[in-house]
Amino acid sequence: MNKDSGFAIVTALGLLMILMIIIAVLSATSASEIKQGQLSIQTAQARAIADAGEEYASAAIKGPARDLLANILNPFIRQNINPESQWSIRRANWAGIAPQIEQMLNANFDNLDSQFLDSLGEANIQYRVSNFRGTGRFPEMQTYVADYEVISTGTTEKAVRRVKTKGIFEINVGFLPLARFLFLVDDAGGMNGFFPTGTIFNGPVHANRNWGFWGQPQFLDTISTAANDAVYWRGNCRRGSWRRRIAGDARPPCTVPLFARGFQRNVPPVNLPTNNIDQKKAALGLNPNLGGGQLTNAQICGQIGNPGTCPAAVPDGVYLINSPDPNNPAGNNIISGGIYVKGDLDELEMSGAGRNGIQSYHFRQGNKNYTITVDYNTNPPQTTLVGPPSNQAITFTGAPNGPIDQNSKATGQIYVDGGINDLRAPARTGAVNNAQDHPPSNNIPPALAKETQMNITAVDQIRLTSDIVYECDPTLVQNNAYRAQYPRCAIGANNVLPTVLGMMSSTQDIQMSLAMPNDPYLWGSYLAGTSGKGLSVENATSRPFGGTMRLFGGLLQSMDQIRGRWRNGQPTNGFIETFDYDSRFANGLISPPNFPVDGAFAFRSATPNKLSYEEY
Repeated sequence: MNKDSGFAIVTALGLLMILMIIIAVLSATSASEIKQGQLSIQTAQARAIADAGEEYASAAIKGPARDLLANILNPFIRQNINPESQWSIRRANWAGIAPQIEQMLNANFDNLDSQFLDSLGEANIQYRVSNFRGTGRFPEMQTYVADYEVISTGTTEKAVRRVKTKGIFEINVGFLPLARFLFLVDDAGGMNGFFPTGTIFNGPVHANRNWGFWGQPQFLDTISTAANDAVYWRGNCRRGSWRRRIAGDARPPCTVPLFARGFQRNVPPVNLPTNNIDQKKAALGLNPNLGGGQLTNAQICGQIGNPGTCPAAVPDGVYLINSPDPNNPAGNNIISGGIYVKGDLDELEMSGAGRNGIQSYHFRQGNKNYTITVDYNTNPPQTTLVGPPSNQAITFTGAPNGPIDQNSKATGQIYVDGGINDLRAPARTGAVNNAQDHPPSNNIPPALAKETQMNITAVDQIRLTSDIVYECDPTLVQNNAYRAQYPRCAIGANNVLPTVLGMMSSTQDIQMSLAMPNDPYLWGSYLAGTSGKGLSVENATSRPFGGTMRLFGGLLQSMDQIRGRWRNGQPTNGFIETFDYDSRFANGLISPPNFPVDGAFAFRSATPNKLSYEEY
């Protein structure tokens, strides 16, 4: 071998080694970058998981923890006090409450399992609660707060990230609106009827007596009774007595209901109200909490403007309660109450059909027509009345809407000193096929605009002749696709859709008339508390089968009414029904204005208000 050949071989080998080293270095660099990239991805996932844990903590405080919070707070809440001047929870108890809340949250809501995180990891959550104290005392409610801290640790395969939030934990205690029940009845009528297989209750229900079950109805939230027993029917059994009272949870194998949270018996009864003088005062712009008994004609006439023969007799008519504006004598009168109706109404139509922030009410009484229009687009809102005797439009500042404003007394209360023969929304604009619970068909115009909060009370019967739904579906307002379709339904992440309706007859039924369409929708909370009364269906056992009644909100009644008829396991007349809970009603988070309440203070709601956020 010559020297040149040897040198070439050595050079080639050297270059090969250098190349191999470069390849090795590049390979190591690529592997390192891949690992770094994987770690970066996992770190981002861990941070997202930690955020999910923090959101879970907030949701748990507002929702699933409410019964546990009630168990902690209710024993400390005193009754028979003046809630405007005395703390319902004594100061001496404040220091001991925060540790109990902290312990309860850490024991029950400390983990968001990987099954809820696409198996990417898990979130562990720690709560710190301190400095429980009172902040506000009002006639029907008190507010308390505590400082809180939530540390959520997100863990993936090789990464850990934490987020820490601090804030104020606001707790409301007060009278609980009866609207918090999905179904409340004094006598459930179990010896004459039952809730069969296919019935699903997804909210709290209570009967003072006579629950009746057939087959396997499902109760997904709390169910209770003041009695020691319930009526279990023969259900799936071919032989045996038709019905049997049992102090237990089932009659196997005939009738075995699903009680997801147990069946509580021998609990205190819940009394339904039978008189509504408070709503009358509210509609007239008077404080509904004041005593004094029945209003005199002179008091009523003073509120409606003393027309005609007042006060010898209050004339029939529709009165929008208003007063001069003391701060602007030259301007419009201001709304200073609700809407008061003297005498029976032939028709009341509510409409938010334009989906444009305009709410209208049309009243017909004999040959007289009144139209009240509320424009929520102005600030403050404006209300226009067109009615007898001039039939000229009169505009007022403010709106008969929502809870009573302590300054103006404006309130969302319609009070009818008589009955309502036809209560309706605009008619359907087309067929409603393949009906579903949510959202209702676009062919069903809304009765209530997004901003409307109204309670309707009539002394006598209320007859329903159409669907009653809201402009925005409360179950879908957090859904991006739904908000894109209905932009006015957008709300803030921590806000609650304000729309709410209550309806109440003080002496008679609320009745679904023969004019009701098939597969009707009823949204709101409906109450008929006089002995033997409830939500009835006109000619329930003889009218043709009308499909499914979809009630979203609540039904409260003295006696459960027959709303349909079954034969051989199939519906033949009237309606079958679904009961769907509006979760905003839980613990009084939202309630129809001036809606009846229980007679005792209790825990109502808890809301975490985030003040700071840190990620590390």
